[in-house]
This record gives sequence, structure tokens and C-alpha cells, in this order.
Amino acid sequence: MMLGLAQIVAVVLLLEFAVFEVGLSQDDQTGGVVTTKKTLKKLLAGEITKALDDFTCSVPTTAPYPDHAPSLSRIEETVERLADKLDAPDNDTPFLSRIEGKIDHVVDHLDALNNSIIESAAAQNVEPPSLSQIKETVERIEDKLDAPSTDPPPPSLSRIEETVERIEVRVTPCSEISLIQQTLTRLEDKIDNLNDDITLFKKLMNELHQLGSNSSHPATSCAEILRQNENSSSGYYWVKNATDHHHNVYCDMTRSCGGVTGGWMRVAYLDMTNNNHQCPSALRQRIDSGLRTCAPYDSDSVTGTCSSVSYPFNGIIHYSKVCGKIRAYFENTLDGFNYRSIDDNYVDGVSLTHGRTPRHHIWTFAGKYECPCNHIPPFVGSDYFCDGRPIWSPIDPSNPIWDGENCGSNTCCTLNNPPWFYRQLPQPTTDDIEMRVCRNQARADEDIAIEVVEIYVQ
Repeated sequence: MMLGLAQIVAVVLLLEFAVFEVGLSQDDQTGGVVTTKKTLKKLLAGEITKALDDFTCSVPTTAPYPDHAPSLSRIEETVERLADKLDAPDNDTPFLSRIEGKIDHVVDHLDALNNSIIESAAAQNVEPPSLSQIKETVERIEDKLDAPSTDPPPPSLSRIEETVERIEVRVTPCSEISLIQQTLTRLEDKIDNLNDDITLFKKLMNELHQLGSNSSHPATSCAEILRQNENSSSGYYWVKNATDHHHNVYCDMTRSCGGVTGGWMRVAYLDMTNNNHQCPSALRQRIDSGLRTCAPYDSDSVTGTCSSVSYPFNGIIHYSKVCGKIRAYFENTLDGFNYRSIDDNYVDGVSLTHGRTPRHHIWTFAGKYECPCNHIPPFVGSDYFCDGRPIWSPIDPSNPIWDGENCGSNTCCTLNNPPWFYRQLPQPTTDDIEMRVCRNQARADEDIAIEVVEIYVQ
């Protein structure tokens, strides 16, 4: 049965409309119609869901990269709208109605053109083309379009297909998504490490330029360093004296003493619990049940003695605040204070002073076998600790003095809140600090043994 002219034209127009709907230019039609027809067949066969499933593979419900989700959502929504339009009944689908309207309009136009051709042929006494000739022409066109093309697809189609293939290769396999995730994780780790390195570099640069961080940039005191940088940590810094001599000293930037926190310069440090520490030459070492201490040398049995250790300042700073502690032990009959001057062994215990001619009192650590400590010299005033143990007691490694603990009936051992003392001097000074360990009798009668000494100034 021979097709009518309108039917033939409609078939051709549908093919052309399909090409137009997928966005091909007129130049692309020759090489892309086969692809276009296959795409339409796939859509009309209801296989778009499978295609989308193949594309998304088994991506987790909660996508690791939320920025990708909108594009997939838009693709799915667009496909669903197209599927809804194609599946809808004809009388309910404006989309198909518009297509049919366009086809009818073209058919009417071609019918009019056909009539015009027939009339023109009759006027010129020429036979118009038969329907069979038109059909044969159309069939030849269809055969050419359906035949496999030996020519490469147009550049635009090639680029589209290559892009789609690259996307499918990179996105479709779930293993590739996992590899991307692992690569991003490694990259994030490297970025974190780089940030750490940058932070460390900044810290080192700040330390390099920090006041007191090197001998070419010395400070005048630990307190000055802390004022310049409140985040300064405890450690060794360079400070200079009035004659511009540089000294490497330890600064405690966190210690709170007398209401003053940080900025303290350490001038004396002895810790006999550390085997690397040894007694100063003016003191002898004792060992009692494994307890290492430093004690005065033997002396005359009547007058006793003081063993002196000096902590020089070399004129580094003018200080007016002194803070520190001493932990010690004693045995037998310590008597507390004696009726003597500041230059004599006025105490069974430890005397801290500054200067030599004359000496100026800083703090006294008195040992006494019973409370209270009597006969306190005027130059001592209230700047002292008093602690002791029962008479004729041997050294007890578990019970040090001047620590404010295990006082028992010795109610004076908590006076002035040991173990740390604080003294505000009447005026600033650069004097050396002298520590004297004293007793007023021979070693056989009494002894005082020092374990820890820490003294700071500001």
C-alpha cells in the first residue's frame, strides 16, 4: 500500500524533530542520526532508570562530597520530567500536542506546496512527481541514515561522547569513588601536616626574634621578656648586665609567689634527689638510708659554725623581690635562734642574706626541737620559718622540715605558709645572695642536712 504524501512527510519530520530535540546542529545530523535514534529508542523503551542506576552505581546514601549531589539531583529530576511527559496520555500531554501541532502545520504547508507544484506542472504541461517517486526518495534517505557511517562523527558529537566516556570511566566504578576519597583524605592529611609545619615555623621565627632568645638580642630581666610576650614559656634566656655582659639564665614564667606570677629569674638551684646534682664545695655530702643531702663541715664543739655558699649576680639585674624554698632534715638538738649577730651563727638552720659589708637579712629557716622559736633577733623580724622534730631524733627521710606538713604538736611549723617564702626588699639591689648553713654545736650533738634549694628574684 502506497503511503500518502502527508504520512511520508510526517515520518521525515519526526526524524528531524528528534535530531533537533537532542540539540544537534544541522551540520551534525548526517553523523549523529543513528546515535539520536538509539537514544530516543532507549528513552521510549523506559530504560532511563537502568541507565541512571548504571551511572550512579552504589554511591552511599550520604554522599561523602555534598557538592556533587545537586548535579545528580538535577539530572534525575530532568529525566523524570521527560519520562513523565513521554508516558502521559496524549490528551493530557501538552508536550506531545505541541509536537503534533507543529507536524500538522508543516504537513498543511507541504500539502499546499504540493498542490502548487501540481498546478505549476499542469500549467507547463509537465508531469508532477508521483507519490511512488517521493516514497522511493524518502526510502533512499532513510537507508542512508540507517546505514553505518564510515565517516567520523562531527567534532561536537565527538567531544560530547569523549566527555561522557571520561565521566563514566571516572565516576561509574564505585572503586574509583573510593580511590578519590582516599586521595582526598591523604591530601587533607598533608594539608594538616603542612599547617603544623607552618605553625612550628612561625613559633621558631617568633622565638628567634623574641627578646632574650639569643645572645645578640638579650633582655634586661626575665620580667621584661614576659612583659614583651605574655606567652613566653619557662626556660633559659639571655640577659645582660649594666656593662653589657650577657648571661644565660633560667626564667620561670609560671611560678606565682607573693602575688607575682612569672618573670622570676632563678639564682640558686640544688636538688639532691637528682644524681647529677652535687653538693657545693662548702658543704659535705651525707647519705642516710639512701637520702642524699648536704651538711656543714665539722667545727668547734663550743662555738659551732656556718658553711657559706654564695650565688653571684654579676650585676645582671636590680632585684627587690625574692622567692624560694629550702627542704632539709635535722638530727638531735637544734636550738632555733641564738643571741648572736647576723654575721655569726645566730640560728640552728639556714640564713639567707645579701651583701657582705654589711649583710642584709632576707629570710631565716630555723630548726628547733620544740615550739615556739624564741629569742628572735630584731634583724630577722617576722621573715622566717620555724620547724622541728623531737629532741635526739635521727634524720627521718620521710619527714623533712620547712615543708609545712606533718607538724603534729609543733604548731609553729605552718607560720608564714611554707614551703615557699616571699620577701619584698626595702630597696632594689644587685648584691649576691649568700646561703649559710649553721649550727652552734659540734656535729656529734646536732646537724642540719639540705636536700633542695630554689631561690628566685625579680
